[in-house]
Amino acid sequence: QWLMMSCVKRIDGAKNLFRARSSVQHSSAKVRYDHMTSHIRITLEPSASAKVDAYIGVRTVAHAAIDGFIMNVSLEKPTSGQCQTKPNVALRTQRLEICLDDVTGPIFLLDSISLNNVTRTATREEVQDYMSKQGNSCCLATDVAVDSDGNALKEIFELCLGPVVATLPPELHLGAAIEDLLLTPKALFAGLNSLKTNYVRPKKMYQLMSIKFSAPFLSIIALRDADPSDPVDRSGRQEELGLCIENLEFGVERNCPPSHTQSQIRSFDEDGSDDIAYGPVIQGGLMTIYIESVFFSLRPLNLALPLAMISNLRWSGYLFLCEVDQSCQVVQGRPVIHRLNH
Repeated sequence: QWLMMSCVKRIDGAKNLFRARSSVQHSSAKVRYDHMTSHIRITLEPSASAKVDAYIGVRTVAHAAIDGFIMNVSLEKPTSGQCQTKPNVALRTQRLEICLDDVTGPIFLLDSISLNNVTRTATREEVQDYMSKQGNSCCLATDVAVDSDGNALKEIFELCLGPVVATLPPELHLGAAIEDLLLTPKALFAGLNSLKTNYVRPKKMYQLMSIKFSAPFLSIIALRDADPSDPVDRSGRQEELGLCIENLEFGVERNCPPSHTQSQIRSFDEDGSDDIAYGPVIQGGLMTIYIESVFFSLRPLNLALPLAMISNLRWSGYLFLCEVDQSCQVVQGRPVIHRLNH
């Protein structure tokens, strides 16, 4: 991880040197660097294969094999109009195989990955929707992330996976792997932020955002050691339980002012108190889920019929994950013993 951060620091230094040498001097008194467009493209031919070994957290080692890889990173900074707050990223991969620790066989097998993370100007309808929830006190320039012309920006995050198969053998310590996976992004961001010397963090603005995830097929299989006395299965492994999802579509729209979100969460509480504040991090928003079919099997019932099957599952509504703000007067001086999830 620290080697990765050192590499990022050197890349930033090279980019700064390139910008300095390609800048244009407009006067003898002041030097202004022209806004420029940066594009980075990394390609691995479909016929080629790359193998990566990486530590995840402190205990888990991941072994990944990738066939075909294309990544485009662009940062556009025109003199006027849209001004990106972070680079646009487009990622395409073909077959991806992930093994964990010394477990025999792949844990995750994906046929393809398509990721797009871009920033665009919010449409008139999206801006009107936001302002209608904020009321007359709304000021886009001070409430949300905007470009140099004062137009609201919206971040679009789309992740599309091909067929996914996850196989969980009994020797895999899944809980430890999940803990390490959650720890890794926090450690990376903390290390990258520590490299920013003399960095003054700007005021964090509310970012309009749309999140979309889709997968045509998702299968999760948990295995157990087979009973030696069972004459049916001689492979040494048996399927304990299985979950199969076909045509999954998931989306989240974050287009509500923070004050409106606070009011929504308070309305869910039974006491209806206006003295409770939530946050500072509130995850979620207007969530939609569609699943064409879900199959759940449990041994030994899976030998004949699945334990449960659901078709055409649709759900739409607001879902928030948050906790009580520690600075709230209601909780000051006494411990908060639980989180409030809605």
